[in-house]
Amino acid sequence: MTTWIKRIFTLIVITLLAVLCMAVVVACGPSDSSPQKLPTPDGLARSGGIVTWNDDPLHVDFVVSVDGTEYKTTENFFDVKFAVREGKAIEIKVKALGDGKYYVDSEWSKALTVAPMSLTMELMTNKNEYQIKKCNKASGDIVLPQTYGGLFVTQIGVGAFSGCNDVTSVTIPDGFTYISTAAFKGCANLERVVIPDTVEKINAGAFEGCEKLKAIHIPKHVSFINDNIFSQSGMENLTVDADNQYYRAEGNCLIRRSDNAITFANENSTIPSDVDTIAQWAIYSDKLETMTIPDGVKKLAQYSFSCANLKRVQIPESVIEIEKNAFCYCDNIIEFVVSEYNPIYKSDCGYIIRKSDNVLMFGVGGNIVIPDYVMGIADRAFYYKNTQSTLFIPKNVTWIGANAFDYCKKLEYVYLPNTLTELGRCAVAREYDDKGEYLWGTRSITIPEGCVSEGMGTTTYSSPNCEIAYDDGYAYAYSICYTIGGLLGVKYNLQVVINWEEYADNLPYRYGYTLGGFSATPDGEPITTAEEIEQIAFWENTAVKVRVYPIWIANK
Repeated sequence: MTTWIKRIFTLIVITLLAVLCMAVVVACGPSDSSPQKLPTPDGLARSGGIVTWNDDPLHVDFVVSVDGTEYKTTENFFDVKFAVREGKAIEIKVKALGDGKYYVDSEWSKALTVAPMSLTMELMTNKNEYQIKKCNKASGDIVLPQTYGGLFVTQIGVGAFSGCNDVTSVTIPDGFTYISTAAFKGCANLERVVIPDTVEKINAGAFEGCEKLKAIHIPKHVSFINDNIFSQSGMENLTVDADNQYYRAEGNCLIRRSDNAITFANENSTIPSDVDTIAQWAIYSDKLETMTIPDGVKKLAQYSFSCANLKRVQIPESVIEIEKNAFCYCDNIIEFVVSEYNPIYKSDCGYIIRKSDNVLMFGVGGNIVIPDYVMGIADRAFYYKNTQSTLFIPKNVTWIGANAFDYCKKLEYVYLPNTLTELGRCAVAREYDDKGEYLWGTRSITIPEGCVSEGMGTTTYSSPNCEIAYDDGYAYAYSICYTIGGLLGVKYNLQVVINWEEYADNLPYRYGYTLGGFSATPDGEPITTAEEIEQIAFWENTAVKVRVYPIWIANK
């Protein structure tokens, strides 16, 4: 009985062991005798020089085929920068490797084709190095070549990739030292740029207008960054290597260490209060509408703001220097607000006025009313502003700077006081079409006697043959001497001699009056016939001339 029980017990144990072994086999591999094929890798994508795909936990290794040459890797990514060549497309496929016992290799994945890139290269003078002069064709994520013709490539030339809208990512390999002016300007779809540690200089506007470029990292050896490299970009996350001795980043601002000056900021930036200066071309954005300069900033450099839609600017008491042209490309500003505690500047009528000499430094558009106490108007104070059609300059103003009202297209009549002694070049201007017809700008302006003018560009101003009178201190045409040519005794057609509309546009106008024609004598009757002109003609310097007097009719 005991022996029988032992036999049954042994049989039960053997059966349990067999079941246990079967369970182990099921858990560790296929239940049948033939191994299974691994799933085909999918999701191939490229970012810069790195190709990635979806992982599979059952694989042993992966094999990557780059144009038919196979490379083994244990990870689900592979660096293909070495295979990128100018003008040549490459084809990349991946398969998963099994253990050969339970799983066998997968099929090759669908091929990922990296589009060709065509570059024009230039051997630099006195250097055994090349620069990329021009990109002829490129799209997607590109990797720039490290070498060309057996020599290193070290620079990206001026405007080399400008307007390459199909490029989405650029990887600049080690060895490059210089990114030239406007190198990637206007690359509308550029989202990612990898700059190596070897780069030392980045010139002006290198990434200007790259609206989709949201983030970039400046490496540690960059010692020179020129103006507006990220202007009109979508920059949101600008960083600088902590070991860079020349620049730092804070609040999406690029800050130059040598003078603690901001060299880049935009609508996504927060200006730190510990900076001293906003540098030239630092803030260049069409999206910025308001700007509050933090207390602590001391200086605004010339052209520091180029913001077409900037409307309001608040200036703290700490700002003690604003260079000319600091806001000259901000066409739509409607108000400056200066802290009442600022020792140098104040705001009045929305303008910035220097306290020490009552000079109007920066104006705004709209209906310009210059305060009576203002004694000077600085260069480009109202440059490119929308204004009313007629402007009186107060009598305390003794000088007007260059381009002060240049490109004020609606400003047709400017009245200068006889107290004015200095008028800068192109203080006002106007434009004609290719037929010589008036388009916009100041129709007439009269330079007061004794006023030194640097020239008015295309603007017509008082002729030496125009006698000037003053109405309450403002000049207007009193008499005009015309040269009509020919010989005495010859009758002339009145419409040829005097074109009323032409002269009405060019005369120094009298405010509050309308031109009603011309007379032969002051306050005389209007000239109506050619015979009347002949009667007042005289001979001077071998030419026939007439002197006439504008008839000014007071407006009702």
